[in-house]
Amino acid sequence: MPEIVLTEAADFDFASEEYRALLRRSRCSPFQHPDWLAPFYRTLVRSHHVEPLVIVGRAIDSGVLALVVPLVRRRTGSGFAIEYAFLGVTDYALPVIDPATVAADDGRLARDFLQSLGRFDRLEIAPVRQDNLVAWRSLLPTGPAALGFGAHHVRLQSPPKSGPGLARKARRLAERGPLKLDIAPSDEIRQTMMAARRFRRGRFQDDPMQGEASFDFYVEVAMRDRLARTYRLWCGDDLVAVLFGLVQGRRFHYLVLGCDYPRYGRFSPGMIMFARAMGHWFDGGGEIFDFTIGDETFKSALGCERTPMYRFVQIGARARIEPAMADRADA
Repeated sequence: MPEIVLTEAADFDFASEEYRALLRRSRCSPFQHPDWLAPFYRTLVRSHHVEPLVIVGRAIDSGVLALVVPLVRRRTGSGFAIEYAFLGVTDYALPVIDPATVAADDGRLARDFLQSLGRFDRLEIAPVRQDNLVAWRSLLPTGPAALGFGAHHVRLQSPPKSGPGLARKARRLAERGPLKLDIAPSDEIRQTMMAARRFRRGRFQDDPMQGEASFDFYVEVAMRDRLARTYRLWCGDDLVAVLFGLVQGRRFHYLVLGCDYPRYGRFSPGMIMFARAMGHWFDGGGEIFDFTIGDETFKSALGCERTPMYRFVQIGARARIEPAMADRADA
């Protein structure tokens, strides 16, 4: 792989064909998909008072795109902190990097990457799956530190494992009306997500579904049927539960669950939704149902495997606040 040069490109076009070509050569998750990152930077950065920071690497001789690292820069009291493009919604942090770039690296890539960031007080990359540590080690001189939570997934099962007594609860719920699982069509996504938002209100601390910008972001992503799927569980004409997640190949990534607990809580609607969505996914050719990050107890009941999660922290030189950034941060 030819030597690459790294530059900052805050207005990088994630919808471009060259980025899609790089994705096809890279090991990535749905959180690096153009339909995730384009609305992320357009919708979320201003509401979180951060600045977009995208590091781009190109081959010096050909200009071919070889590396994209989606980041944000946050103003601190005396300088800048740099973070992965997380903002409370991204579960898997990954650089989009051509494997040949890593294979040919002689140690210069980490040096060049830090230099491309400019001056900063602190760089934090998280959350990182254990199986994605190698890519970050090529860019960062520091070692990873374990986070206090893991990621969880279920492999193809027939039928999917469920909690004790769940079949009995599903039968009791079905006595109130026939149970039906469907996928929300695009013209019903917003109202479906609004229902999920209403179901979740007051149940989760710092729930991104309750923030206007984050909610609009989720709705926009949910409408991208190349990337997202929104399941609905009905009891007769009543919407009981909504499950929203991302699709990549034969892997489904669960992100949001909303259930009508005031009316249906005694039937464990969340567990019924999980069991039926998993069954639908596996019956349709899916191989992994990824419950993403968090060590909630229901994941053990569903037979999940746990993957450790990590973060990288790099302390840098104190940054000087540029006037343009200060103006944007205070807007």
